[in-house]
Amino acid sequence: MRFALAFLLLIISQSCSLINSDIAASQGKPNLKSTTKQVADTVPGEEQSKYKEGDNLSKFLRTTKVRDRSLKVKNLVDFVDQRTKTVFIAVKPDCVFCETLLATMQDYSSKTKFKQKIVFFTDAKHASIDAFLKKSNEYSQIPATWIYDDQNKLAETFVLSAFPRFLIIDAKHKLVKDQRGLVPPADRESLKGLEIPVILQKISESTIDWLKVQ
Repeated sequence: MRFALAFLLLIISQSCSLINSDIAASQGKPNLKSTTKQVADTVPGEEQSKYKEGDNLSKFLRTTKVRDRSLKVKNLVDFVDQRTKTVFIAVKPDCVFCETLLATMQDYSSKTKFKQKIVFFTDAKHASIDAFLKKSNEYSQIPATWIYDDQNKLAETFVLSAFPRFLIIDAKHKLVKDQRGLVPPADRESLKGLEIPVILQKISESTIDWLKVQ
């Protein structure tokens, strides 16, 4: 069990890694064998993002166009808060980690207060526009904005190979945090003995707590 827990945490820290088979058909749980191979194949040698923490994204934000929930084309900079930080969260509709996080955020939306603006985005490389609209409607109770990266500029610039992905940008357009995957609790021993769905729930909750203080 100790090895299985450590392994699951490794997978979660890297997250979905572009797989469609991370939900076992029979039990609705992450397919650890399939996920292991995908993480091993994609993460160590993956192409690096064009930006790193500390870089200024002003030019990129002003020249990148995306679509809002009404499918109107806007500049990405229009979604950045001018007074505080903005958290862009990349989600993939068939990613079990993304689904758990979104469901948890929706369940706690009435009592979860963020200091930052939250913007979810889905790129056309990994989801159709119909999937984007369905997902944004399904989780519309979360106090957040949804955008569709139909030109794949966000996906290509930041090399989206793991989901969810958290890009935290301050009011001056500096990339202050680039986080791949969910954030496990500090006390990982507290997850021992739990079923995988419960572990995912607990890690989603700890990720929300992490977001609150960023």
